Amino acid sequence: MSQDCQNFISALLEKDPAKRMGTKDGIREILNHPWLADIDADKLKKMKIEAPFQPTLSSNALDV
Repeated sequence: MSQDCQNFISALLEKDPAKRMGTKDGIREILNHPWLADIDADKLKKMKIEAPFQPTLSSNALDV
């Protein structure tokens, strides 16, 4: 796991809500994190980004 990814997860899981990422500037603070630098925020908001992986689903409804 990259250092940026570790920092991103740690910032989201910060125990103190006042210090937690997203508390000060909302979604902008999260989307501006270096780990998400390659993601186009406008495309993400419009749901225009194709998923990098799509699992093949079984026809069996109980197969979870």
